[in-house]
Amino acid sequence: MNILAFIKDKIATLLLHLFAIAFSGVFLSIFHIDFYAILFLLTVYCITAIVSLLMEYLKKRAYYCEMLQNLQNLDKKYLLSELIEEASFLEGKLLYDCLKITNKSMNDEIAKYSIASKEYREYIELWIHEVKTPIASSKLIIENNPSVVTNSLSEELDLVDYYLE
Repeated sequence: MNILAFIKDKIATLLLHLFAIAFSGVFLSIFHIDFYAILFLLTVYCITAIVSLLMEYLKKRAYYCEMLQNLQNLDKKYLLSELIEEASFLEGKLLYDCLKITNKSMNDEIAKYSIASKEYREYIELWIHEVKTPIASSKLIIENNPSVVTNSLSEELDLVDYYLE
């Protein structure tokens, strides 16, 4: 975040301040207030407005620079919301809340897919167990009834068993 980008973002605010300064100067001069008193009041107003904007810029710049530095140092960028602190200004709070909500949503999605993957694995393991039972009983039948055909069946069952493993 640089000062020019900040000023460009605050152009409406700056124009409003300039309008208020011009209006105040004209208004005070209509009532025949001394020129130096008008100049003093407008100078105080300008300094106050500039200091206010400068303080806002420095606060936001520090927060966003820290956030960008944390982001660059992370291998897993999605963990940014765990490293940054909640900001003391409204836009930073909104950004912080958005990051927290998206991070929670991502964690919920990961948990959902993890549960689905676990259920699928359990289903496959159960299915393999159910298929191995008839293969084992077929092998026992083949062993008890040796012949050329059963030897061929035994080889095929061994191949099926190998694929299941």
